[in-house]
Amino acid sequence: MIFGVKNVQTELGEFSSEKCVACKDSYTYRFIKATRFLVVFFINLIPLSSRYEAVCAECKDTLAVDNKTGRKIAKANFNKRRLRLAVFTILKPAVAAIVIAAAVALPLTLRGLDTSPEAIKSLFADSEDGIYGVEDSGGNMIAFVQVENGVNTITFYDDVSVLVGEPGADGSFKLHEYRQEATNDAEQPDGLFLVRIPDNPGMLVDRFGIPVRTYYYDSANDTYGYSRGVVDLSSISYTADKVTYPFHYFTSSSDEPTEYVYVLYFSGGRELLAQFIPKLPTGETNQFVSLTVTDIVNGRDQTVTQYDFDDNMKKMAVQAGITQESSVQDILDFLEQYSPAPSYVTAYTYYKNTKVPSGISYSMPDANGDMQTVTQALTVQEKNGYYIVRAENQSE
Repeated sequence: MIFGVKNVQTELGEFSSEKCVACKDSYTYRFIKATRFLVVFFINLIPLSSRYEAVCAECKDTLAVDNKTGRKIAKANFNKRRLRLAVFTILKPAVAAIVIAAAVALPLTLRGLDTSPEAIKSLFADSEDGIYGVEDSGGNMIAFVQVENGVNTITFYDDVSVLVGEPGADGSFKLHEYRQEATNDAEQPDGLFLVRIPDNPGMLVDRFGIPVRTYYYDSANDTYGYSRGVVDLSSISYTADKVTYPFHYFTSSSDEPTEYVYVLYFSGGRELLAQFIPKLPTGETNQFVSLTVTDIVNGRDQTVTQYDFDDNMKKMAVQAGITQESSVQDILDFLEQYSPAPSYVTAYTYYKNTKVPSGISYSMPDANGDMQTVTQALTVQEKNGYYIVRAENQSE
């Protein structure tokens, strides 16, 4: 699925509680988190809502658990698993930024288009039912609109502004606030009513489109904070050859690393984004854990190759002396010498002379390690300076 809404169930594990009221026998429950995602180019990108369920291990009776209680159960019984899921979720926007080849660093006000919600929705007066992406010629994703029975609803809207008044923010950082159209029985006097997406309200990106802060909404205190990011923006080191980002992940668990370093390397028509974990409970340092290699032609991403290293490859990286201080040539030499297997490879084609993707192929290894490829063609319609993108039927 390229664009759409998908319900995903994740079983966190088993826990013990009071006796099941249905079978009056078991004290053991399977704990499940069900999340409704907005799907963007194969990625369950934006969590629109979530809920928890406890399923009796004996009679399979299912009990809905309110979110506040569910988070307490998850933290008390499955904290490590919960945190891993949280890390994966908050990194999705960074992955998606690569996958959809969207240069999100440009503010909407510079795109030369009327990007108001009213203008976006008016593009779909006679459209068939479905979910559509709206981009500009630079491949910047502006919004997603769901058309159903003649009603146009914004399911994602990127409200971009220049950050001001922050140390280290020299005009190169852009604040993205992600919004969706509210569902409210009360009639809205302004016609449209947009709210920040609760589980993913937005992010702050730098001039290279790297998310330097990922925001969240604290419903208990009705405040916004960030769960992953660079605490002091002036600590980002920008040089001609690479950029170093000292990330902090906010967690109360002592079993999970909280400090990450990302290094963005430049090598001709290539960008390499390396991830390091400099501090672990075991005392190890400078663990090279993943690498994303983007090949760029004429300013457009042609292929994106993701490497997620297993324990053996991490040991090889230690032996090779790879750290966040390494040069881009060190990284390239490591790739050539050890030839790690990619976790996935994404390739793009583009619409005419734009940066709007018109086709994607996505390859990943099967159980035997052989790369399997799925291709996806995209229908691109140019309308009033916008580019409306919709996925065609998927084929292998």
